[in-house]
Amino acid sequence: MDEIPAPLLRLKILIWVHSALGALLLLGLPAATFLTQHVEFAGAVLPCLAGWTLGCRALRNKAAELAPEDLVPGPGLPLWVPLLVALGAFLSPLWFASPFGPWVAVSWVLLAATIAIQWGISHSLGIPVHRRVWAGMLVSLSIPFAFMLIILLIVWGSWGC
Repeated sequence: MDEIPAPLLRLKILIWVHSALGALLLLGLPAATFLTQHVEFAGAVLPCLAGWTLGCRALRNKAAELAPEDLVPGPGLPLWVPLLVALGAFLSPLWFASPFGPWVAVSWVLLAATIAIQWGISHSLGIPVHRRVWAGMLVSLSIPFAFMLIILLIVWGSWGC
């Protein structure tokens, strides 16, 4: 298995951090404004997004500095695979069956937004998304669905006892 060059790996880490901040800004600040009724949060959204956009420019400059040999093409998965996993996790009944269901749903939506932003930034900068990254994204998106399957196996196993 080929190793990812260090400059490309550093850029990928920066893209992940930038994507997580973007998801928090795009979803977290408006949600906090709505839930707490503190209008001062709403005024913070636009300046924060402006700063976040400047960070996108910095990522674009870092991507332009990469040498061609640093851009190791990676075999990816078809786009329908993560969409199918995301749909299965989003429709997971676990969210409604647990007292922590709303928190699981909120964290999953934040994670899904982070992954979508990461994929969009990587795609726009021409940064390859490798198979290990795809696998990590699919595993993280399918966690609620996997928990539901485990609960079903436990329930079905206890009926036979």
